[in-house]
Amino acid sequence: MASVQIGDIERELAPDITVEDAARIETAPDLVTGQGEPDFVVGGGARSLIGINGDPYWLVTPLTDSDAATKDRIVDAVSAASERCLFVDEHGEELTEEERDREESWTVGYAAPIINGEHVILYVDTDAEIAFTETDGQLSSPMIETMSVVLIEELARRQLSVRVSVKPAD
Repeated sequence: MASVQIGDIERELAPDITVEDAARIETAPDLVTGQGEPDFVVGGGARSLIGINGDPYWLVTPLTDSDAATKDRIVDAVSAASERCLFVDEHGEELTEEERDREESWTVGYAAPIINGEHVILYVDTDAEIAFTETDGQLSSPMIETMSVVLIEELARRQLSVRVSVKPAD
């Protein structure tokens, strides 16, 4: 089974993702921690990252010169990932539509691809409100990790050679 390194965490990918397809994708070491203003819990003298404040961005950049067809495949992958990210809860679980629509579900209300020159960005709006999905501008670390995996899976399914990183500060 293929896996991916996200920061210091290794996560398994979906069973249909091959090791070869997963190996085409590079990930930045700060894919989780670089997504916004860190929110820490302090206890016993230690600090643990529990999430971020702000809207995260995943920047997808081709590793080789890309043509229009490659860019279209990247946009297609990011679009598919956007749809799946709407179903990721605060525990990092991908929910069904029925599970997400329950009042106790905590998911984001908006995710979409943004095309910026050679780059395609997966943007998640943490303040968008659809049903019970508003996250008040915060994402938990498990949510960010799972959304990263979702994006990587969709890119790998399309056999794209890309780097996934955080969007640089404006």
